[in-house]
Amino acid sequence: MSRQALEAVIGRAVTDGAFRDALFARPDATLAEYDLTGAEIASLKALDFETLDSFAGMLDERVSRFSACRAHARPLLHIAEPGQSDRVTSPTSASTPCR
Repeated sequence: MSRQALEAVIGRAVTDGAFRDALFARPDATLAEYDLTGAEIASLKALDFETLDSFAGMLDERVSRFSACRAHARPLLHIAEPGQSDRVTSPTSASTPCR
């Protein structure tokens, strides 16, 4: 379970700014709710705030761009529902260019 806890802490630190702030301001109290070994706690305490914060910002920009792109995306294929034609067809509308 320890690996899952470590992944949960890192994932939350990247996606939750308030948790990230608490992790660096009060690491022992913040990490107490997770089932971590002493070595894992030491590794998390050794993380650099600026690096983690910068990564979180870059990830947030990419997720925001991806979400906006998906909101306008069209399906690549249309698969017929049961009772309709068996054919798989391409949609007729053009896709939105997102990069």
